[in-house]
This record gives sequence, C-alpha cells and structure tokens, in this order.
Amino acid sequence: MQNSTYVNNIIRKINAKGEELEKINSIVVAFAAEADVALEAKFTEQNVDRNKLDEYQKRNLPKAKGETDAETDAETDAETDAETESKPVQTLHSTQLENLCNNLYKKIILKVHPDKNNGADNNDFIVVKEAFDKRDTYGLITISEKLSIDSLEKNDDVMITLILEKKLNELKKEINGKKNTMCYQYIVCENTACFDSYIMGFKIWCLEQDNAKLREENEALKTRLGSKDT
Repeated sequence: MQNSTYVNNIIRKINAKGEELEKINSIVVAFAAEADVALEAKFTEQNVDRNKLDEYQKRNLPKAKGETDAETDAETDAETDAETESKPVQTLHSTQLENLCNNLYKKIILKVHPDKNNGADNNDFIVVKEAFDKRDTYGLITISEKLSIDSLEKNDDVMITLILEKKLNELKKEINGKKNTMCYQYIVCENTACFDSYIMGFKIWCLEQDNAKLREENEALKTRLGSKDT
C-alpha cells in the first residue's frame, strides 16, 4: 500500500508502541513475585488489618499484585479487543468505514485467495476472511501493508489515517496504565512510595467504612429514642 510519509510514520509508531507494551507486560509478569514480597513487608510494617485488607482488595480490584494486574488487564484487553472488533472506530462515519473495509478486502483477497492466486497460502486467506467478517479494519490495514496493496480510493487514505491515529492513541493509554501499576512503579522506577499511597488509600477506605457504620448506628439509635418518646 503506497502510503504518505505521515501514515508510514504512524505505522512505525504503532509497531514501536506495540513492542513497548509487550516488553512492559513481560516485566510485570516476571517480577510480580518480587513486588508482592515488598508489598507484604509494608503491610506487616504498618500493622494492616488483613481481614479488612482482603475486603478492600475484593471491592476495589486494586493493582497491588503485579500478577493480578497482568491477569486483570489481560481480561480487560480481551473485552476491549472484542468491542473494537465489533465496533472498529465508533467515531467515524459508518458508511465510510464500511467502504474502506470492503475496498481493502477486495484488494487483499485477489492476492491471498487460493482460487485467484495459485501461490497463495490458505492460512493467509483464512486470516483475511476472519478480519473481514469481524470488520477489523485495522487488521486489514496491517495485512494490506504487508502485501504492499495500493490503488485504493482517494478517500480511503483519510480513513486509514484516522484509524491508525486511534490505534496509536489506544496503545499510548494502555502503556500509561501499565506504567502506573504498583509492580512497574516498584521494579522499574524503584518507587516505594507507591506502596505507601496504596496503604494510605486503604486506611482512608477503612475510615469511610467506620464512619458509615457509625452513621447507621446513630440513625438506629435515633429511631429507638423516637419510638420511646411516642
């Protein structure tokens, strides 16, 4: 696909960000146990109530555990991917998006369909067909790039640029989220203050729970006193 210099730059950035995200995920998984040990030491040092902590973690789905982060993020990513596949770019005009998807598919299928090209790999055809069925326009764009597909409609270049910009923005957000996890902050940034912030949040939550309980008791007491007066 003959892209403008700007589009080619976006594609390179997406590839670089994808690799960065992969490396960050590998760090979080590899050093999760070390971060867990350090966090447990902080809990012991500050005499954290373990029963309340367990409840806090269940209710708030915290990022205290590196491995838990990875698993939770993986589930979230899977859900996000599924939504993205069904709605590739929600902010783009649906007709333009559908036209782009169809144009890409028609161009690609000529190169990968076994009946159209004797040297075509059937696996490539299956991948392309699945991407088209899911309306995964970004997937079709990357395939067309690998196959050097050109001669698309003029308006397609604008749509491709928007889709790539969206993909790049999503990757940046995901990377920032990973870098804010406790495991990453501790292992990479050597930031032990992240543990203190987490424990402080837990203690504030405990106070809120205690206050809520006191309010309930006060209301119950008022009700009992009111009934006696009558």
